[in-house]
Amino acid sequence: MSSQRPIPDKYASFADLEKGERLGVDYRVRSVSRKARTAIVAPHGGRIEPGTSEIAEAIALEDLSFYAFEGIKRRNNGRLHITSTGFDEPACLALVTQAERVITINTLVVRKNSIGTKRQSRVICCYKSLSAKYRP
Repeated sequence: MSSQRPIPDKYASFADLEKGERLGVDYRVRSVSRKARTAIVAPHGGRIEPGTSEIAEAIALEDLSFYAFEGIKRRNNGRLHITSTGFDEPACLALVTQAERVITINTLVVRKNSIGTKRQSRVICCYKSLSAKYRP
């Protein structure tokens, strides 16, 4: 793993992000609700954590509910990152409150070398921290 300290998030919540970033220009939201007990979520998709949206969509296919918050800026998409435990985008919350299980797809920087940063995707099952927290 990288020994570098993580950069703190610029935004603590989606409400904060929404004030400084533009839907359709800086980010987009894709959400498909299906009659499934499981939702597959990529809270840092697009250019925030490249590849996570595609992995989430491939897992969901036509069977499971799917959500992706995607950075679409030309650069500096990392500033759109909101820590998963504080991720409160309304369409995501609506989807996870309907699900029994929520599986999120995130990336983890495993090492940095002279050529560049190596990333590894990981699946995190966080239904207790997301759906239970927001369940009415």
